[in-house]
Amino acid sequence: MDTKNLHRLIMAGLIDSLKNSGPIAYDDHDNLWIDFGWDISEGDGTIAETVKDMLIFEIRSLPEILRQLLWWESFDGRYAKKEIMEALEQGEPVESPDEEEIMNTIAESLFDTLSDQAEIDFDEFVYDEDGYDEDEDEDLGE
Repeated sequence: MDTKNLHRLIMAGLIDSLKNSGPIAYDDHDNLWIDFGWDISEGDGTIAETVKDMLIFEIRSLPEILRQLLWWESFDGRYAKKEIMEALEQGEPVESPDEEEIMNTIAESLFDTLSDQAEIDFDEFVYDEDGYDEDEDEDLGE
């Protein structure tokens, strides 16, 4: 399983919650998920900060094994693994990553995946709202 799919599975509950919450930025957005995508794309980051706080709460409620999996699958986790292997090969002591560093890395990685998808969904929402009609393109070509 690739990391993005792992992220989506873990964040499914948060995404559903955002999709089932009403919009706060613009009433014409379908839900808070679309508001979040708008905020990433065009806003000032206020909604994104709220979503990030929600995400951190979700991460803290995950079982430890999932947090560890997310850590080791992250760039920083893979780099730490390399450093651990090098230390073991050289007979040096192995240092554990700091818990706060692990949480920040997980949150940043999940937030990147979450915000990328929200922005894509917002763009699709705008595209659908604009009422794109393929027949109009055909009329222009004649």
